[in-house]
Amino acid sequence: MSDRLCLDFPTAPDLPAADFIHLAADLGLGRVSLLLAPVLGLPDYRLSAPGPERRAAQRALRETGVRLDMAEPFCVAPDTVTADLPPLLDIAAELGARLVNLLARTPDLPRLGQQMGEIRAAARDRGLGIVTEISRTRHIGHAGPDRALYPHPRPANDHRTGCAAFLARGR
Repeated sequence: MSDRLCLDFPTAPDLPAADFIHLAADLGLGRVSLLLAPVLGLPDYRLSAPGPERRAAQRALRETGVRLDMAEPFCVAPDTVTADLPPLLDIAAELGARLVNLLARTPDLPRLGQQMGEIRAAARDRGLGIVTEISRTRHIGHAGPDRALYPHPRPANDHRTGCAAFLARGR
């Protein structure tokens, strides 16, 4: 099983977390990213609450040896209350995540700096690292040339979406 590639949740967004973990194992991949809470119209995998879905995901991780590389996304917007995030960080740690993904979606840079500092401290207390994505458009579904995924302007006829870039991420 390869521990160098991670299968990211947008690859098969309709699969329940446990099935997605088994898919990664079947493909010989040792890491996955999982969406912990519903966001931006994506399916609710029900991992943010105790219940059968979270237990199934824990069991799949244990049985397959696949590890949770990154728990996603922790959105940081102007109205984000950072005190609300520790329970999700606890779940990420409980599932064995190595990283959490902070999706920064605010033009208020001083506020963003404060929020990210608070989240970083809470993540560090739980043994979690942080990956930060910046979305100047404040909309995750927009894959325009200003996205961090595409640092250079793309031709007008290039209609790729951001999800294609997340299929597998090297460690």
